[in-house]
Amino acid sequence: MGAALTLSMPRRPFKRCPICHFLWATLADFRQDARLLCIGHRCGISAGDPGLMMFNHSCGTTLVTEAERPRAS
Repeated sequence: MGAALTLSMPRRPFKRCPICHFLWATLADFRQDARLLCIGHRCGISAGDPGLMMFNHSCGTTLVTEAERPRAS
């Protein structure tokens, strides 16, 4: 018999810039991009809600992502 065929669905990128259409494949790619400047954090409304992080991109748009939840120690 032949080798098994493996089909994989394309992964959705982590984030896409709505102005210049730049794609960040993963959160790690987003974090390491020097073209992003963190401009603020909006606290969550309820307990356990980590809130939102806001970033300016070099093309002039502002991007928003969910903040990470604190890790239990």
